[in-house]
Amino acid sequence: MAPLSQAILVDRRKLLALGIPRATFSATAWIILFWKAAAAGWRSFSVGPCAESAEQPDMPMQEACLRFHTLWNRSLRRLGPREPDLCRGNIAFAAPPRRVVSRPDRLKVLLVSPFLPYPLSHGGAVRIFNLCRVLSRRVDFVLAAFRERDEFVHYDRLREVFGGIYIVDRDERPCGDERLPLQVREYENCGMRALIGELAREWKPDILQIEYTQLARFREAAPDVPAILVEHDLTFPFGQNIHAARL
Repeated sequence: MAPLSQAILVDRRKLLALGIPRATFSATAWIILFWKAAAAGWRSFSVGPCAESAEQPDMPMQEACLRFHTLWNRSLRRLGPREPDLCRGNIAFAAPPRRVVSRPDRLKVLLVSPFLPYPLSHGGAVRIFNLCRVLSRRVDFVLAAFRERDEFVHYDRLREVFGGIYIVDRDERPCGDERLPLQVREYENCGMRALIGELAREWKPDILQIEYTQLARFREAAPDVPAILVEHDLTFPFGQNIHAARL
């Protein structure tokens, strides 16, 4: 769907291959087409607006019509997204990794961060951005980072350091596994996990570099890639001292 625009750009050949659905509402027909495209493993992209988006109205009639078609059409009901984790939430990008030109003599590093390394608003961002900026003279970096709600992405400054930039919105509820620390549960995100796996397959990095201890579980997303965990702000010795003082 293109709810924020009056235009949709489609590949006519692929559109015809999906078949033109018969529906009362044109929006329902488009939803069915995108549902089929997701099941076929095709990708749909949207271009960000030039201004802040206004709240969009619901489409109860069109969605009810989709429900009717799904219940009535058994073959449509059996479909589902081929890549469900990559199809949920919002993943924005600049310069896909397959277009990042890498020289054979340069190390390829996929860097995963819990926040945007720019602007330089705190020590962690200062450290990540400046170290990668210096190393980018002999290392090719691709960034996969979380974005907070309503946070602006400075793609122009990030492109000075990172050849590819992928931004994942923190829009999932914290994981319900209470065996994990709260900081870890807050960053459990199936979209980021799927993204790291796809980038590892497409770009084939030499190293997966994970910033901060709470993201350590994302190492499982690319088990075949050698990994580095950068542990910022190691506070467990301080915690041990507090525990000893209480005893």
